[in-house]
Amino acid sequence: MMNGDNAGNFHAGANITRAEMATVVSNFKELAVEENVSLTFKDTKGHWAQWIIEANHAAGIINGLENDRFAPNAALTRAQAVVMINRMFERGPLHGVTTSSFPDVKETHWAFKEIEEAVRAHAYYVDEDGNEQLAE
Repeated sequence: MMNGDNAGNFHAGANITRAEMATVVSNFKELAVEENVSLTFKDTKGHWAQWIIEANHAAGIINGLENDRFAPNAALTRAQAVVMINRMFERGPLHGVTTSSFPDVKETHWAFKEIEEAVRAHAYYVDEDGNEQLAE
């Protein structure tokens, strides 16, 4: 799932970038990476992972950031990581949760349902809209 750089280094102490995590997901899911497709994001043209990022987008794993950007070299936040990991394992988001597991993650946080999916041991059912709902 993971590779080193062109010089053979792993950089174990470095943060993982958004492009690197997209590569991990692509490798794990064995996504079909096509070149010369239309680019979704304004800031990936010429980036080493531009086609990998597009494969992740086509698979519904990533949506990008505001203003049609992906920020491929930015460090991945914990919330962004949990969304990508959930998508990698085809999990969540978890609907029907009314209280947060963490005091610093409010129910209005953009990744609230994704975070709850990743941290709660839970039983669930899939509703008529295809959403994973917390089974009480």
